[in-house]
Amino acid sequence: MRPPAKALLVVVAAGVCASCTPRGVGATGVGVTEHGHPVGFLHVCDESIDGVTLYAQDYEAEVEDEAMAEAGSWVAPHPVHGTAQWQLDTTSDWDDAAEAVTLSEDEVYAMYGWTDTNSASTDHVTFTQEDLQDLRPEQVLWGDPGRVTSLKEFNDESCDGR
Repeated sequence: MRPPAKALLVVVAAGVCASCTPRGVGATGVGVTEHGHPVGFLHVCDESIDGVTLYAQDYEAEVEDEAMAEAGSWVAPHPVHGTAQWQLDTTSDWDDAAEAVTLSEDEVYAMYGWTDTNSASTDHVTFTQEDLQDLRPEQVLWGDPGRVTSLKEFNDESCDGR
């Protein structure tokens, strides 16, 4: 007996949609240095990540496509396996695609890691400048909704369930 055309279409569409979203292979976090500078953290559990993008949320945008504006982007000096960190507001060994990032107090940011082929990404972290002011060095804000843990806990727990 032949399956109904609608059922077959749903099964095919589900398979196609599943391949549209990059596979989650790790986590992204944010913290501060001992001098209060913002720091990005990656923990890649599987595969590798080539870079990271930071977006600023614009709540006044009338068009959904304009609601997120790129605020910064970094390319790793080599594909990231395991853990990595870099300072967001200064140039580093990561290739900064723009000038060093200056975070604004009135913005909400989202940051995630990606691959050149768009085959994988890390879970994003959402944060504000105020969130960073509440952190101490060696603390990481990660996940969405965000949770604060030590850097060790971020590295120990962010791959759980993958």
